Amino acid sequence: MTQDSETDHTIVDRRASSNMDATSESAGVNSEDVSPEEDPVENSTSELLDDLREKSEKFENNWKRAVADLQNYKKRVESERSLQAQAAQIALVINLLPICDDFDRAMEAVKNEGADQSWFEGFEAIQRKLNGLLEAMGIMEISALGEPFDPEFHEALARQDGPENICIEVIQRGFKLGDRVIRPVQVIVGEGSSTPSAEHEKNTKIEEN
Repeated sequence: MTQDSETDHTIVDRRASSNMDATSESAGVNSEDVSPEEDPVENSTSELLDDLREKSEKFENNWKRAVADLQNYKKRVESERSLQAQAAQIALVINLLPICDDFDRAMEAVKNEGADQSWFEGFEAIQRKLNGLLEAMGIMEISALGEPFDPEFHEALARQDGPENICIEVIQRGFKLGDRVIRPVQVIVGEGSSTPSAEHEKNTKIEEN
């Protein structure tokens, strides 16, 4: 083998070695720069979980809203039933009050005429039963005699000598159901005189007895 041939082989080997080193370095650089590909299965699972979580929250909110609507509906129905029952009760009482008024007038007439005691006691018994019926229905009589005039509960028919702004005589009884006034008390109100009327004194003695 000649010297020139050996030289050529040496040059070729050096070039090949240089190319291999360059290729190795390039591969190393590329392997460092390129990140590993993301797993498609993992991405799909994460998206599915997010979607299920969103749907779960939506269903929970809808369920809570439906429960709240149902509770409000039940309360509204109960309130309407209560109002209907109260309205029917008030209508019955309104029809019953004129009978009570007739008995009040009859009792007053009997007292003035001095009727037979046994007959008078019979009237009193009937009147007590009527008043007991009203109380059993939750109907309470509105107090007025000797109390300050209150336009919410009292209806002034006239003014007479007597303590100022005080109900000195009851003309017709009034009633209420709870806080609701069914019928105000019809009264005569004092206009400022310090001397009460004779009628007021008589009614006061009756109330005390």
